[in-house]
Amino acid sequence: MRRGLTLSLVLVLAACGEPAPELPSGVSCAEVHLGGQDSATLAQVLAGAQPGDCVLVGDGTFTGSLTVPKGVKLVAEAGAAPVFEGDSPDAPAIRVLGGAGSMVYGVLVASAVGVGVQVEGDGVELREVTIKGSHRGLILYCAGTGCLGQVLLHNLDLIKNDIGMWASHLTIKMEGGQVHQSGVLGSLTSGLGVTLVNGARLEMVGTHVTENQYGLVMDGANTSAKLTDVQVMSNTERGVWLQHLRGTAAAPSVQIDGSTLIQGNAHTGVGAVDSTGIVIRGATISGTLARPAMTSLGTTADVGDGIGLFSNTADVTVEDARLEGNERCQVLVDQGGENIQIVRGTIKAAAGQAMVVVQNTTASVGVNPAAKSTGAAEMPVSAPDVTLPTLGQ
Repeated sequence: MRRGLTLSLVLVLAACGEPAPELPSGVSCAEVHLGGQDSATLAQVLAGAQPGDCVLVGDGTFTGSLTVPKGVKLVAEAGAAPVFEGDSPDAPAIRVLGGAGSMVYGVLVASAVGVGVQVEGDGVELREVTIKGSHRGLILYCAGTGCLGQVLLHNLDLIKNDIGMWASHLTIKMEGGQVHQSGVLGSLTSGLGVTLVNGARLEMVGTHVTENQYGLVMDGANTSAKLTDVQVMSNTERGVWLQHLRGTAAAPSVQIDGSTLIQGNAHTGVGAVDSTGIVIRGATISGTLARPAMTSLGTTADVGDGIGLFSNTADVTVEDARLEGNERCQVLVDQGGENIQIVRGTIKAAAGQAMVVVQNTTASVGVNPAAKSTGAAEMPVSAPDVTLPTLGQ
């Protein structure tokens, strides 16, 4: 009954001369429901919606925790700017259950005490969503087994959350948008821009990951990512950090392609510890800033390396890349493994900066001898694992 009444209300408004709520362009619905003006009404309408239906929300502020059922779309009216505020540390402001057609479109999630948006399963789309000023911005994981589909994140803005995005056990495509200034709220586990663990698989295209403490951190044997035309810039700890990944040259754990720009990060532009199957092709890694860091010897040293490959990291190809202006070293290989190749591309170092340094490595590293820096004292290494919080499942 509720489904018919809500659609009838849209028709009554139009008949009375009131402007009927409009769907954003490109959103299709089996049936449209009006979400009401308060959280209790919206929760009731969402609970009654069926897969394929849209629940339409207008301007207003909705407080508490709301659940979007499987296959249901929570959509901001065209031209509206609804705000969702989570008030519990134990529940997300918006919880989205995985299923074909599940969607959140055009809303702002602000100042959530716990999680801004929590996605539980595949088949979900988040479009034109902003999550800002929350403790944990976006959490994505597979609730149950068999999450073989994809989660699509389109023009998603994650701004000034303690943790930007954390993903586990899902395949994700992220198009456009930004992950910006994670960690400015200053909690003990803050500063992670994008975190992938436990077999998460990410394809990121055209996204900006900027001014976080850590830009992108990946951990675990089945975790993988492909970055194309991405900007990872001005992150204050590391740009891209890879730990304990397992891939091959034919099936890489990480691909950094296209005109991806990794610039102005502190300590390390791209670093890898105990990882295999890394391909960097056509990217620019520049201007990494040397900053004090604790080394493996228990001392402090200024570290600012474009690429750092540590602790048996192997099967690495750096091809047609541009490495320049990284303040300590363009590439540092320490205790490197087999099959590290640095071919073609451009490697430039200013006065006081090293080119390619290979140390404590018995395996041969394929690099133009003219690009190698030799004869200098051994460089101190700072390559500890990033300690990651356990979130979701």
